[in-house]
Amino acid sequence: MSNIHVDLESVRAADELADYLCSHGLIARVVEGEDHCELEVTDATDPDERLRQTFEDALRAWLSTAGLPLVPVARSAHSYVLRFPGD
Repeated sequence: MSNIHVDLESVRAADELADYLCSHGLIARVVEGEDHCELEVTDATDPDERLRQTFEDALRAWLSTAGLPLVPVARSAHSYVLRFPGD
């Protein structure tokens, strides 16, 4: 998993940004140095969960754009079937 590093001048700013990022589904950890502090940011979402979320969002958009009356049904975490409503 990749990290993003952000250098900040104050611990207060780093703490505030960390809290904000955490409220948006990220993990943010403040690392203090002698003359500055750093924020280390990673994604809190499991890669499999992120894949499912991205797929489901794209699938809903495609179904809407295509005008298809299909309903996606998850058979398992990695298997979907598209059915007509009521099937």
